[in-house]
Amino acid sequence: MTNLPDWQKHLDELDEFNSPDNFWFAKLAKAGSQRAAENFEPESLIDPEYEGEGQLSLDITQDENNYYVYAPIAGVRPENVQISLEDDVLTIKGSRDSTHEQKGKDFLVKECYWGKFSRSVVLPGSVQNKKINAEVKNQILKITLPKDESRKRMEIKIKHD
Repeated sequence: MTNLPDWQKHLDELDEFNSPDNFWFAKLAKAGSQRAAENFEPESLIDPEYEGEGQLSLDITQDENNYYVYAPIAGVRPENVQISLEDDVLTIKGSRDSTHEQKGKDFLVKECYWGKFSRSVVLPGSVQNKKINAEVKNQILKITLPKDESRKRMEIKIKHD
């Protein structure tokens, strides 16, 4: 094995530090999650019931007052979707039941995911938990998360003589 230049070692260290596992650990520790602080293992973020599930696609936008999360949930009944928020981590879980018979057929293309799915994202800021709204329109889940103004960044002036 050849010796890597110092800059290459640094890039490798950055890749390791910025891995999803380390990212989640840093975010959860910053948010004060007891689980992360005590004994973080990447697997602790995976709900065993949803292990091996498909991933839900998301669009996240914001305006001055709200964050908005959009997710296509075609074929999913709203009662089969669970949404939770903990330590600024939004989690959406659900299941999509196959509505058509597939036995005895050879797939030419298989892109649709049937079964359990989930997605967790760290929100860029705090939200007002009691004012969160979720609705489905045209098979698109829209979650409106009002920004928490009390935790908004502010500048502090230094008093002087």
